[in-house]
Amino acid sequence: MYGYEYACEYTFSAAASLGLARYYELPIAHWATAQRLLKEEALRCPAWEPTLVGTRDSAQKHERRSRELALADWSSAQASLWPILCRPTFGGKRTY
Repeated sequence: MYGYEYACEYTFSAAASLGLARYYELPIAHWATAQRLLKEEALRCPAWEPTLVGTRDSAQKHERRSRELALADWSSAQASLWPILCRPTFGGKRTY
C-alpha cells in the first residue's frame, strides 16, 4: 500500500490489519526537522516569522504524521533532503 504524508493514517491502519506492506512518501523534510529549521529562521529574522506558516501547525497534525510514519514498513524522501534533513528523524525505518 502506497501512502502520502498526512493522507494515509487510516489506510495504513487497515492495510496493517490485512498484513499488507506499507510504503510512506515524504515529499518534504520530516515535520520535526522542518519545525526546527523554521524556528531557527524565525529567531534569525523575526520580521519574517509571520510568513513561516509551518510554525503554527497543530500538535494533532504532528502526531498524525508520526503515527503514519510508525505504521509504514518503508519510507522515502527526496534524495536531496536525505543527508541534511531526514536521516536523523527516521530511526530504524528502511528509507530509500
